[in-house]
Parts: sequence; C-alpha cells; structure tokens
Amino acid sequence: MQAILSLPNSILPFTSNVTHSVVAPFSLAGLPPMGSSLAKIAIVEFTDYQCPFCKQYFGTTYKKVKENFVDQGIARYYIADFPLENHNFAFPAAIAAQCAFGQDMFWEYHDRLFGLERGITSESFTEVARSPNINLSVFEDCMSNSQVIKSQVESSLNLAVSLGVSGTPTFLIGKLDKEERLVDGVLLRGARPFSSFQEIVSLLRF
Repeated sequence: MQAILSLPNSILPFTSNVTHSVVAPFSLAGLPPMGSSLAKIAIVEFTDYQCPFCKQYFGTTYKKVKENFVDQGIARYYIADFPLENHNFAFPAAIAAQCAFGQDMFWEYHDRLFGLERGITSESFTEVARSPNINLSVFEDCMSNSQVIKSQVESSLNLAVSLGVSGTPTFLIGKLDKEERLVDGVLLRGARPFSSFQEIVSLLRF
C-alpha cells in the first residue's frame, strides 16, 4: 500500500446502523483495488480478518457484490484495514495481507485468510502464503521488516475512527471519479444483506 486515505475536514461521522451521507471527496489511491479502473462506483470495506461478522459477510454477501457489481464493471472494490484491539491476530493479519499486496497477490491472500475453517492462529500467515503465486522468502522478509506497513495499517485504522467506524465490517460506498477519489458517498455498517448494497448502488448509478 503505497499511499493511504486522507480524511477531508468536511467528512461527517455517522450515527445510524444503516447509512449516513459523506460530503467531501478523498483519494482511494494505495488501497488494494479489485475491478475495472473505469468503474463509476467505489465500495470500500473496513475489515478485520479475525472478525466473525466479516467472515460471515465474506461467505455470503461479498460473493454477490463481486459477481453483480465488480465483475460487471459497475463498481471497484477496496479494502481498508480496521483491526480491532480485542482480536489478537487481526493486526498481524492486516500486515500479512499488505505484504501479499506487495507481490500483487492481495486478493488471493485475503480470500484464503477468510477461508480458514479453524480461524487465524500465529501459524496462519505463513501457511496462507504457501502458494505458487507468492514468493515465501520475500513475504517472510516483509513480515519481519514491517514498520512501514504497520504505520499504513495504523493510518487506515485512524481514518476509520475519524469516520465514526466502531465495528466491522463497515462500508463506504460512493461515486468514483477519474482521479480515483470517492465522492457522494454513504456509510453502511454491519454484515448487511445484498439488497442493502443493491439499493445504494442503484441510487448512485442514476
């Protein structure tokens, strides 16, 4: 993650369990993206790899969001880290995923982390990295020298707090301009059903 989200002064924290308007544009450059750069809508997921609700979302709604919006070129999907303090392995998991991002393998690593049946342990990070597509020695070196990535994860966490995010998953959904900035966005909190995303995306498209 070469850059990190910056918080505009006029962005408003939300208080509802559903949505709240966000009024100022800000850059998504540097976050792991999935989908076409020509997409007109951005979906940013604030996530915690040890969060049971994030795992629930991953196993249900995420696949529908990907198939219906990302794969169709309607939306571009981003991940922003929000590791919760009560999850011991959430922060190192975020670092590990960013190390995979450094090898352009973020989404494979992301999917395999959430796909772990027994949950995350201290051995999971190297275990998940054992893939023909990931250079394990480069990955382990990144994990051992992760101060820069650690700072980036902390910046992402601070942004989430500034937005009023208090739990995971939380989503920021808005229009995506040509400079990869999110504008006219709304916040959606919780492992919501696909219909919640569908409603917001439909409103933003027209």
